[in-house]
Amino acid sequence: MSVRRRIELSRSELMEFLSYSPETGEFRWRKRPSSRAKIGDVAGHVNGQGYREIELRGITYQCKRLAWLFVTGAWPSGEIDHVNTIEGDDRFENLRDATKAQNQHNRRRNWKGSSQYKGVHFHKLTGKWGASIQVNGKRRHLGLFDLEEDAAQVRTLESIELHGAFARSG
Repeated sequence: MSVRRRIELSRSELMEFLSYSPETGEFRWRKRPSSRAKIGDVAGHVNGQGYREIELRGITYQCKRLAWLFVTGAWPSGEIDHVNTIEGDDRFENLRDATKAQNQHNRRRNWKGSSQYKGVHFHKLTGKWGASIQVNGKRRHLGLFDLEEDAAQVRTLESIELHGAFARSG
């Protein structure tokens, strides 16, 4: 049984097919990879999760990773995080190389929760607001509070302390 090895796209090959605007985050075709693409057209499509993707040589690449390669000349060492959490915003200033954990810290809150704040929930038994945060894959409880805003403030301060630039409170 043969194992198909994925050969990474080089920066020069990427630049042969595409141009990239770091200010807008847009890729445009410089060379036609297929009969469907036209030179000058915006390249790629938006997938089901809201990320823009481009297919080259039969391999689908996320635009955020291609942008990193285009500007820095190297593939990212980890995941690429969107600083503003907007999946389709591939402007270079909005991208940063991150570990999986750092990328998770920068996620928006779960919209199905009982609170408008990330890491805050209503504790039915006590009638108070609970605050918690993920630390090394485990949930750490930060306490119970009479006011939702107090729980959110404690959670935000803890997030900044633990996660620095990757902290997200909203």
